[in-house]
Amino acid sequence: MRSWPIERDEVELAKFKACLTDIGYRCPRIKLLPSLKIGQEALRDHGYSDHDYITKSMMAGYDSSQLICSNSRVVNTGGVHVCPILVDQSDSILGARLPTAKKSFELRHQACLTCYRYGALCSNASSVGGNWETMKLSRSGLKYFDRHV
Repeated sequence: MRSWPIERDEVELAKFKACLTDIGYRCPRIKLLPSLKIGQEALRDHGYSDHDYITKSMMAGYDSSQLICSNSRVVNTGGVHVCPILVDQSDSILGARLPTAKKSFELRHQACLTCYRYGALCSNASSVGGNWETMKLSRSGLKYFDRHV
């Protein structure tokens, strides 16, 4: 969790990377995820307000490809869900099987606002150090490719 002002991100992340380098990581990367104001976090800090929802006007011109719900799915025994955050919501089920769950999803939950504000929560792009990683799903499984810019 970020415990410093956002303006100090580069300085603080550089310190974390230095610690990881010191203990032997060759290409350390750090991922900070924004806080979702649900569950215990809503009790600890505060939850979403009654007005924290995405509107149609907010989506006008917005690049929704940044959002994991645009290109990812979560499969469990209950069906195919649009998002790992929403698996407890019955309206997050897009279908019973992956091939039938390709439709888009209207961002209607309060937690969707966090994704809207911060983009792809789970991406592995590294802002400090110029490293980024892409993942490719193939028949042989998940493959990782590191590229140094």
